[in-house]
Amino acid sequence: MAQGATLKFSSAVRGGPSCEVRSPLGYRLTVSGSTNDIQPKVVDGDSSMTGNLALVENAWAFTLHKEFGRLAPTPEEQKSHRKQAEVHKEVVENIAPLLDSLGDEVLSDWCSGCFTYSDHVKVEQEGLKLPTYICETCGTPTIPCVAPGCAYMAVRGSGSIRLPSYCAEHSHKIPSFERAADKVARLEDYATLYEYDERNLARATRVVAVAGIGATKAALDWTVEYCKTRTAFGQPIGSFQNSRFKLAEMRTELEVGTQYVDQCVMALNEGRLSAEDAAMAKWWCSELQKRTVDTCV
Repeated sequence: MAQGATLKFSSAVRGGPSCEVRSPLGYRLTVSGSTNDIQPKVVDGDSSMTGNLALVENAWAFTLHKEFGRLAPTPEEQKSHRKQAEVHKEVVENIAPLLDSLGDEVLSDWCSGCFTYSDHVKVEQEGLKLPTYICETCGTPTIPCVAPGCAYMAVRGSGSIRLPSYCAEHSHKIPSFERAADKVARLEDYATLYEYDERNLARATRVVAVAGIGATKAALDWTVEYCKTRTAFGQPIGSFQNSRFKLAEMRTELEVGTQYVDQCVMALNEGRLSAEDAAMAKWWCSELQKRTVDTCV
């Protein structure tokens, strides 16, 4: 793909604010309305773009926050709206290029974007690391859940590094897809809404990341102690230049990994850690553990 999607915002100098989105192949979506509109009054463009609900809603949210940021009376409010506009812009830039390459293959299963049983159209685009689909109901980019034996669809991340993800059921965002819309008649029965049908595999992923850091530290500590007591040519092997370089390199990587996992733990405690971020932490810490143990041995 030579270029990404583009967004062109127009302020409400004449009429309401509007935004034009162009995909890499030139397909167009234009949304416009007033700042009082939850949904855009006008949605125009190519059917592949106008028919994607997630693209339309995020393009309009981007437009509103750009306009609110322009009109906000304080720098703090302006900054807040600009930040929120960037979040919605990233979603639009993630979805629009995928709509250029929709194929004929369709999977039908539960969607972690809208929690409905929907058709998912496969994206036939070169360079995609994971099989990617678009939910026909909500327009969310989806990928098959990584849980063994699970056929449900997970939400595809929008970062530069996209890793396999767990569906909403296996990451405990919902008790189960079939009970996602359940309600209780009495307040005292609310606990039934937290009876999950599946294990929280996303949480298990986070545990693996923490365990990987612990194992890495243990391996390095044992190696440092060994280098202090083991001698060669009449001196500890830890005093050799190559040994010191290797120990320093491993200590640096361990410190970086520890700081990253600490941030993930704090995000988890605050309810901000996504399954994608947890998967990245798991991958990094597992690779770090393997690399460190090989070097130590």
